[in-house]
Amino acid sequence: MDEKLSISVPESINTEDIMREIRDRLANEETQLKVSSLSTLKNFDQIRGASCEPVDNNLELLNECVRENNQNWDVNPVWPITSHRKVIGPIMVFGKRIVRKLLSWYVARPWQQQFVFNSSVTRSINELVKLITSYNSKLNDESQALDYEHLVKRVTGLEMILEDEREDKKLSNILEKTDRFEDALQGFAKEKQRLGSEVVGLNDELLFLSEKIRRLERSLKDQVIPSIGLDGEKIASFGAVEFDYFMFEQRFRGSCVEIKERQRVYLDFFKGRHEVLDIGCGRGEFLELMRENGIRATGVDSNPDMVAFARSLGADVVLGEAKTYLKEMNSGIDGIFSAQLIEHLSPAEMLDLIRVCYDKLDQGGVLVLETVNPTCLSIFAESFYMDLSHIRPVHPATLAFVLKEEGFVNIQTLYLSPFADTEKIPNLPIEGADEFNAGIERLNSRLFSYRDYAIIGVKR
Repeated sequence: MDEKLSISVPESINTEDIMREIRDRLANEETQLKVSSLSTLKNFDQIRGASCEPVDNNLELLNECVRENNQNWDVNPVWPITSHRKVIGPIMVFGKRIVRKLLSWYVARPWQQQFVFNSSVTRSINELVKLITSYNSKLNDESQALDYEHLVKRVTGLEMILEDEREDKKLSNILEKTDRFEDALQGFAKEKQRLGSEVVGLNDELLFLSEKIRRLERSLKDQVIPSIGLDGEKIASFGAVEFDYFMFEQRFRGSCVEIKERQRVYLDFFKGRHEVLDIGCGRGEFLELMRENGIRATGVDSNPDMVAFARSLGADVVLGEAKTYLKEMNSGIDGIFSAQLIEHLSPAEMLDLIRVCYDKLDQGGVLVLETVNPTCLSIFAESFYMDLSHIRPVHPATLAFVLKEEGFVNIQTLYLSPFADTEKIPNLPIEGADEFNAGIERLNSRLFSYRDYAIIGVKR
């Protein structure tokens, strides 16, 4: 057992050799650290956040440990022997002292070697702390150099960013000027559109004036404008008061472009028809629409000014009274259109005209009658009584009933020319006004619904 517990210790310890070896190793590691620090310390933010502060903290802890080691390295092998027992305590103390005395020769040499080792290790640690402190100082100097290099790089980077921002600002100024230019172009486009509308209006005015001049020339030449209508005497009386219905239409009906766009809704009813008749064709807007879509159409009107104007646009128009022209037709037709005519007729004349239309239509032919909508009360203040040639409005239910009674089928009612929401009475945007707002909706439906309507029927 004594052989197993024995410790082999060298005869002597050369402290100088140990210190020399420690210094050599530290010098080699310092060289390696200097070589690797250039690549390790490229990122200054990482150096500052992950290296500098922990090194200072570790050095402080190391110095504290060194101070404690310097205070405790010299251990005294002799310590006081005491006992708390009153009777046998002195005997036990005496015995322990004898045992210690007898064993002192055995432990003296190992204890001396431990003392030498503690002394050597303590001095080595002190020297090592000095070297680390020196190295840390050099490392701080290198860090400052790297800090300066990093600062130069940061300044260079900021200069590049500033230059980019200048370029971006230039680009932003260019884009801003481009946006202003585009806004100006849009303004020019709107102004062009407005001027175009005014030009259209001027063209209409020129047409009105040219037609007025043409009619004055014809009046001076013939002295009396021949009038052929539903009631010759009645039309003659209108001529006596010199009511210029063509100029009235031009002024209050709307431009030819507007009327043609409104009547585009009827295209589907006449597609594929071989012969269409427009009775009361007026200025010929519907005839022009038919020609643009490849549908053969003829017009008839009793107003010479209207006929002359429509013919000047290339329309095929006959001067005459609609019912007479229909009765004299020999060939069949499969489409009849009439816009804003039946309100100029008496009830008997309207019924007679619808019966003649039914007789002259081929089987499957379509009849479209457009007129003002008397269920919209605003039309009486807005347009109906403005026209001196209007006799009476026709209710849509009445007109649909008449067509059904005369034999037409597949009867449809189209409501046209609605009032804009801005023209209607607004609802009250308050809580609890539902009943009041419902009444406002009913009132709007009576006052501001649709200005016109059309009845469509098919001959069976």
